[in-house]
Amino acid sequence: MKGFYVFCLAACPYGMLFVPSSGHPSPLHRGERRHHHPHHDQDLPPDVELINFDDVFGVPEDPLSEEIEGMEDDGIYREPLSQLPKQFNMNEGMLYLQQFGYYNMSEDTTGMLGSLGTVSPMMRRAIINFQRFANIPTTGILDEKTAEMMTMPRCGCPDVVTPPSGPVARYTRLGSRWQKNDLTYRINNFTPDLPQDRVVDAIARAFDVWAQVTPLTFRRVSGPADIEIRFAAGSHGDGNSFDSRGGVLAHAYQPGGGIGGDAHFDESEIWQIGAPNIASLSGTDLFSVAAHEFGHSLGLGHSQVNSALMAPFYRYQRSLRLDRDDISGIQSLYGGPRPEPRPQPTPAPRPQPTKPPVNPPPTGGEGDADTCSGKSFDAFTRVENGTMYAFRGKYFWQLTERGVSPGYPQLIKNVWKGLPGNLDAAMFYEINGKTYFFKGGQYWRFTGDAMDSGYPRSVSVWRTVKDIDAALYYGEWDGKTRTYFFKDGQYWRYTGGASASADSGYPRSLNLWRGFPTRIDAAFSSTDGSRYIFRKDRYWKLASNRAAVDTNGGYPRSVATDFLGCAKTLVDLEP
Repeated sequence: MKGFYVFCLAACPYGMLFVPSSGHPSPLHRGERRHHHPHHDQDLPPDVELINFDDVFGVPEDPLSEEIEGMEDDGIYREPLSQLPKQFNMNEGMLYLQQFGYYNMSEDTTGMLGSLGTVSPMMRRAIINFQRFANIPTTGILDEKTAEMMTMPRCGCPDVVTPPSGPVARYTRLGSRWQKNDLTYRINNFTPDLPQDRVVDAIARAFDVWAQVTPLTFRRVSGPADIEIRFAAGSHGDGNSFDSRGGVLAHAYQPGGGIGGDAHFDESEIWQIGAPNIASLSGTDLFSVAAHEFGHSLGLGHSQVNSALMAPFYRYQRSLRLDRDDISGIQSLYGGPRPEPRPQPTPAPRPQPTKPPVNPPPTGGEGDADTCSGKSFDAFTRVENGTMYAFRGKYFWQLTERGVSPGYPQLIKNVWKGLPGNLDAAMFYEINGKTYFFKGGQYWRFTGDAMDSGYPRSVSVWRTVKDIDAALYYGEWDGKTRTYFFKDGQYWRYTGGASASADSGYPRSLNLWRGFPTRIDAAFSSTDGSRYIFRKDRYWKLASNRAAVDTNGGYPRSVATDFLGCAKTLVDLEP
């Protein structure tokens, strides 16, 4: 989109469903909504219950419900667009609104007739929402001021749209926070644009912006860290490719396991640090961008306060200071700074026991709670912030790149309110950012770890099998969105974001996938686009866009060793 200058992409759970077809791939890109087509019942075996897929992954409701003035009987708002600057047109405006979460072109049934100077109701609502977020007059048309705001440098994270009856403009939170105050970070590599010591100093100062108003501390380490920082160009393994200079400058991910909290900076940019004023800034200020990105790394979304560091519209400040809104937002997550420590008297030494404690702390659970038993898991999935979970019996585990998080396993009923144990399958559905759990003839839908209202529901509303073994949102394959359900050595394939039924010719045998076991227990799609299948303590990585397992990683491998951080076990690994 010509004339657009975007500087960051944070992994926000809000609004990321809407990405223009000309933009970069996103893990939450919405597939084309398809109409229902009659299903040929003879394609399925007699024990398969047919269920309707249309009502499962519906699109979000329009955030505004009020009448729109100027709307005529045909549902189209007519407004002359002569106020638009010559270098800006309706198509660019609609792509912008779609990219940043205000508008979904595929759902606008009235269509966009920009050449005739017409605006649909949905389109006008999107414009009004953007104008409210940008704190400019809410004219409902793409006037010159709106076009000016749309061409400003800004963060690539979609904005959180507040309905007109909602609260006043303020900070937003992304839905997760670090569960500790002492955080580590690692700078994995350096840009050649700056001396390494200046990069180290800029990163440390960017973290200190947040440390000054919270109890958080940030310590640079040389090994694995909570927040990984690196410079990269183009595709760099997280599914969010960088473009060339002048587009996306950086992106960060909210707190969580795996890639959560990490910040990436586009090496195609020319990085510099500081300048007397913005006119003399010939490159991109690393300190300003890093301070904004680390706000996302700590769990903050965008603010509607123009003077806030977390406002989406980028501006260079020679003397960067947090706005009151930034401070309120970060302290709502972590509280205020630590009080100055008082001197404590030195306690008298206590005699040490001559015998070890009678009841030493346990090193593992029993039965299903035994992390390293080698038993199969019921399901693996992730939630919208990227955190990965494993489920077995009535327990669940939170997983990181280094194994199981401290304090796990926990009881499912204590955290996932309303979700039963002994699940059949689970799946994170990237089209709408929801996590689905399956058991018997019911399914549950969650946003994060909170169940959505109206659930559980019967799987009879779909046209697929019940009592499934596993479910997998595969994502893009040859330009089409694929979802798979597995049961008893067979699989069903769905194409598109909301297909009416399984593709013709299914189910098929798992034997068609080279290297697959005869049956699987679970499946999982990670934040970097990798897909895995599980059988007992073994797992396989799938080859990309091929019906086969990856032959380069020594698969199958041990779940207990690679995912849970256990020592190698001698368990029955029969498929």
